[in-house]
Amino acid sequence: MSRFPSEKQKQQTSGSPTTAGRFFEFEFRKALASVVILLVLGWTFAPLHKLYKNAAHKSVLELDDSRQWNHDILSTGDPNSLRFFPCPGNPKLECTNLVVPKDYFNASAGTSTVALARYKATVPKAKSKGTIFINPGGPGGSGVYMATLWGEVLSTIVQGEYSIVGFDPRGIARSRPVVNCFPTKLHHQTFKLNTPLDRSFDLPPDPSSPEGYDSLLRQWASWRALYATQYQICGETMGEELKYMGTATVVRDIDYMAKVFDGKSAPIHYYGGSYGSILGAYLVNILPKRVGRVIIEGIANPVLWSNGPTTEWLRDWMVDTEKTYQWLLDDCVSAGPSLCALARENDTSSSIAKRIDNYLDALYYAPVPVTNHSRPGILTSGQARMTLYVATNAPARWPLIAQSFAQAMDGDATSLYSWYTRELALPPGPNLDGDTSRAAVSCADSVPEEKGADAKELVEMTLDVLANVTKRFALSGQSIEPDGACEFWPTKGREPERFTGPWNHTLPNGPMLIVSSLSDPITPLASARLINKLMSHSSRLIIQDTPGHGTSSAVGMSLCIAHTFRAYFANGTVPENEKHCKPDRKIFEPKGSEVGMQGLSSGDKELKEALERSALVWSAVKWPGMSM
Repeated sequence: MSRFPSEKQKQQTSGSPTTAGRFFEFEFRKALASVVILLVLGWTFAPLHKLYKNAAHKSVLELDDSRQWNHDILSTGDPNSLRFFPCPGNPKLECTNLVVPKDYFNASAGTSTVALARYKATVPKAKSKGTIFINPGGPGGSGVYMATLWGEVLSTIVQGEYSIVGFDPRGIARSRPVVNCFPTKLHHQTFKLNTPLDRSFDLPPDPSSPEGYDSLLRQWASWRALYATQYQICGETMGEELKYMGTATVVRDIDYMAKVFDGKSAPIHYYGGSYGSILGAYLVNILPKRVGRVIIEGIANPVLWSNGPTTEWLRDWMVDTEKTYQWLLDDCVSAGPSLCALARENDTSSSIAKRIDNYLDALYYAPVPVTNHSRPGILTSGQARMTLYVATNAPARWPLIAQSFAQAMDGDATSLYSWYTRELALPPGPNLDGDTSRAAVSCADSVPEEKGADAKELVEMTLDVLANVTKRFALSGQSIEPDGACEFWPTKGREPERFTGPWNHTLPNGPMLIVSSLSDPITPLASARLINKLMSHSSRLIIQDTPGHGTSSAVGMSLCIAHTFRAYFANGTVPENEKHCKPDRKIFEPKGSEVGMQGLSSGDKELKEALERSALVWSAVKWPGMSM
C-alpha cells in the first residue's frame, strides 16, 4: 500500500488529467517541484483538482534526482563524521548515504547503504526534540522523495521542533544495493507489456459463467507464469542480497539511524502511512521501549501481513471499497452536471453506476483504439476499471477521472487511456530506482509457502471476493497492490529476521496515534480499530470523516487532524479515543471557490497554507502502473 510513495504523459485535450501519483508507491521523476510552492503559497487556494494540472501535462511533483544522487558521499555510525550534500531538487534539505550493517545478527555479512534526506529542525538546537523518521508506504516508496516534497510541511505542523528524515528502505530507490532484476527499465516494461501486469485484469461481465471463468483462469495462469519468471530473474541477478530487505530489518535500520542522529538513549519518533503503518506497527512491537511519538495512518493489518497467506490480503483490505465508491457516486450526484462530468439532470448514484458498469462491460468485449497518444494502443476494461479504482483511493482526482470517463463514453477515450498508459523508457538506460523492490519486502514478511495457490484456486478466490467483498474491484486491487506468488521468491524463508508478533506491547513512553479515513478502499477502518484494540491503552484512534486512502489522499488533511498532530508532537497530548475530524474541503468545489483564511489566527493561517501544500503533494503521488 503505497502511500507515496512514476510518471509521464503529454498534454491531452481540455480536461485531461495531469500525470500524478500515489500515497502508497513513489517513483519520482522530472522537475517542477518549485512549481508546487508557487502554486500554493497564496492566502487563498483554487479547487484542489485544478492545482495539479499544468500545460506540459506532467506532474508538478515529478522530481528526477536519481541520476544526480551522489552515492560516493558516505556517513558512518559515528555522529561526528556525518557527511551531507545538498539534496537534488530541494537544497533546503541535506542528504547522505548512511552505512548500516547488512545483517544485524551477523557482522560478517557486510554493509548496506541507506539513502536519506533531512529537513533540519528550525528551532535552536537546544530546543530541538529530536528526529521524526517518515515512510510513505508501498512497500517501495521513497522516503527521500517524501522528505524532499513534504518535509517542510511536516516541519510546519510540528512547529520546527523536530528534524524530519525520510529514508529509502532496503532495496529501494537510492539505497544500495537496489533491487534491480532487469538490465533496464525498458526491459522490465517490455516484459510486462500487454499482460495483466501492464493493463490490469479484465473482469468478465459474468465472471461465474463458463466463459467468464475461463477468462479469469487464463489471466491468472498468465499472472502466475509472469511472476515466476520475474522472480527467477531476480534470483539470478540479485542472489542472496534479496534476503536482507524485510520489514524487521528496516526497523533495525531506523533504530540505528535514531542512535546516530539523536543519541543512543533518545526515543525514536516516527510517522508512516499505508505500508508505512505496517512498518510502524513492527517498530512499536519490536522496540516498544525505544519509541517516543509515533503516528501511523492508512492502516494495513500487520497481523495478516505477517501471519496470513498473500491470497487472503485483499479480502481483508477491500471490505470498504464499494462503500468508498458509493461515496464518490453520491458526491457526483450532489455536485450535479456543472461540477461532475458524469452527472446528468435528475441523476441518481445508481444510474451513474449503471452507465459506468455498462461501459466497462462493453470494453471487455470491444477494447477501444487510441491513436492520439505518444504510445498508441487500445483502452481495455482492465485499464479503465483500474483508473476508477484509483479514484476511490485518491478522491481528489475523482473530478478529473469522472471527466475522463465522460469523454470516453462520448467517444474520445484518449484521456482515460492516458491515466494508465506509461511512456516507454527510451532511450533505454539503467533502472536507477529498482523494479521489483516491493516483492523483496512483502515476500520476506509473509508466511513461507512451499506451494502457493494455483490458477484455479486464484479464480475461486476471485469469485468469492467479488461475491462477498467488492463486486467491481477485486482484480483492480491486485494490480494496485501487486503482492503474491511468493512461493517463487528465490530467498523465501532465508531472511535473517521475520517478525510475526505479538502486536500488543505496552509503550512506556506514551500512546501512539492511529489515524484512518472513515471509508478507505484499501486500508479499512476495521484494520485501524484492530490495531487500536491490540495496543489497548498504548494507542488512540483518530478518524477523518472522508473517503480515500489516508486522510491526505481525499481532499487534504484537515486543520483538526493537524492540530491533533501538533499537540501530540509538542507535548504528548492525546485526544479521546475514536475522535472524529471533519474535512475542510469538498471533493467537488464550485468554480472560483477558494479556501479562505478569514477568522483564522496567524498560526492557523500558516498551518493551513502548509496543509494546502500537503494536499497538493499527496494528490499528485503516483500509484503503481499509473502514468498520471
